Amino acid sequence: LNNISACGGLVGAAVSGGADSLSLLLALCNLCRPYNIPIKVITVNHFIRPESETCSDVEFVKKICDSLSDQGFNLSLTVHELKKGQVASLAREKGIGNEAAARELRYKAFEEFIAQKKLSCLCLAHNKNDQLETLLMRFLQGAGTDSKAGIPQIRGHFVRPLLAIERSQIEEYLNQKKIKWCTDSTNSDTNYLRNKISFSIFIRCWIR
Repeated sequence: LNNISACGGLVGAAVSGGADSLSLLLALCNLCRPYNIPIKVITVNHFIRPESETCSDVEFVKKICDSLSDQGFNLSLTVHELKKGQVASLAREKGIGNEAAARELRYKAFEEFIAQKKLSCLCLAHNKNDQLETLLMRFLQGAGTDSKAGIPQIRGHFVRPLLAIERSQIEEYLNQKKIKWCTDSTNSDTNYLRNKISFSIFIRCWIR
């Protein structure tokens, strides 16, 4: 951060309103303030959930960013809205699932955001659970035991500060602070491979 501050750089954060990204944003605010580093926040509306839910999440992120700004943190928010049906259209075009199509469009938006805002880095909120789910998912898809199949901590301008932290720790932190977060209803949809894996891991841990 000291190096970023010295060169007048900017830090970005992708925030969905979920527990992971909300914790990431709060941590970045506290870390960046002593260095006077502005934080550029982006939230992406995919329009793949009921409109009332997905737009509610966007409004939640707006309120969080407004509240943090009022507390003296230097941050600004960009809302990137995909066209309605864009995810499904790309999925059909490429013969892939909605999850993969949404990810492709989301990262395209991130790349454009990095370039437009001239960011030193864009922080993403993947955690230790995401890493395990990714390794298992890619193993099942034929990636074998290659460690490179996992989520990298740093890739280009993308940085994942929470990759060694478990989701339960993140939620416990927010609960202690009495901070609410949004829950994506598609996280419980086991039509998605990642959700099937996540549910399986949860059940095995619960049984133990």
